[in-house]
Amino acid sequence: MNQNPEQIARDKIDQKLVDAEKLKVRMSYTQVEEIFRINGIYFKGNELTHALKKLAPPGVDIYGKSDTKYLKVDIRPEKIGLDGFYAVPNSIEEVYLGGQAVLV
Repeated sequence: MNQNPEQIARDKIDQKLVDAEKLKVRMSYTQVEEIFRINGIYFKGNELTHALKKLAPPGVDIYGKSDTKYLKVDIRPEKIGLDGFYAVPNSIEEVYLGGQAVLV
């Protein structure tokens, strides 16, 4: 059964990220996009935006705001490494693994 592009994008997001109120690190949209990109996962148009918004429960904004806008998402810890994101930016890698992921 063929899935539409939006569903494929949402599946990619659901496999790697989780909605979170208590965040390990605040990530901007650009940082999340970069993590997917450096791991060879690309999105067309607004696919990433739509998929991220669907992570949050209905009626809840996926974005949080303080002095800067950030996404209320966390990387699934089990998805850092060989079966998920094999590379993450230095600033994020240290928070999740304490130095065990490939640095970019």
